[in-house]
Formats: sequence, C-alpha cells, structure tokens
Amino acid sequence: MKMPRLVLLVAAANPALVMANWKLATALLYSRRADEALELLVPLAPQYASEPEVVEGLGLAHYMKKDFLEAVRYLEQAITLRPPESPLLNALGDSYQSLGEHDKAREVFERSLALNPGQEAVKARLDTLAKSP
Repeated sequence: MKMPRLVLLVAAANPALVMANWKLATALLYSRRADEALELLVPLAPQYASEPEVVEGLGLAHYMKKDFLEAVRYLEQAITLRPPESPLLNALGDSYQSLGEHDKAREVFERSLALNPGQEAVKARLDTLAKSP
C-alpha cells in the first residue's frame, strides 16, 4: 500500500514525532522505498547518531540504492550499537563484497552464518569468496 506523500511530509515536519519518523522509515524500507526512507532519516542522523533504528535504516537505505560506501559506513556503526541480526550482517557482507573487500565480506558472512547456520545462500557466498583472491 502506497503511503500518501502528505503523511510523510507531516511526519517529517513534526519535531514531536521523531520516533514516528524512524518507524515510518523502517516501514518504507520493508516496501523497498529507500529514497523516501532517506528523506525521513537523513535529517535525524546528526542528533540521533546512536539510535540503532536510525543508523540501521540509513545503512539499509543506502544498501538498497547500491551506495555501498555509505551503506558500509552506517552498517558498521549499527553493529556497534546493538547485536546485529543475520539480515543486517548479510547486507554489510554484500556491501563489502560489492566494494571488492573480500576478506571483510567473508568475516561478516561467517558471523552471520554463526548466528543462523541454515542460510544456504550465505554458505554459497562464502564458497564463492573462498575461490576469489
């Protein structure tokens, strides 16, 4: 369901709805609407740099846009704010791999696999990375 643009603008313009903004951004990310999520999150970044939802949201939005340098910047910060789950680690690993940083990608994918050993796609990625320099 597409959210009316007016709702986004009202939420973003209301300083009393800061938490609503990052929750709305999370919902937008689940809908693969990275640009709209960034509209809500970027203004929050300076003041809420230690808020996991804001930092993760920024990292995932940049990842969806294939802006891997920015994705790594935020996702690395996010994993220091609270224990990460596999999807976050997988986005970070994929970002590292896309940037050609295979050793870091392997390390992150291995960490993800330790959390959730049943990830066949991650096992396949690790096999591919083992064959690359």
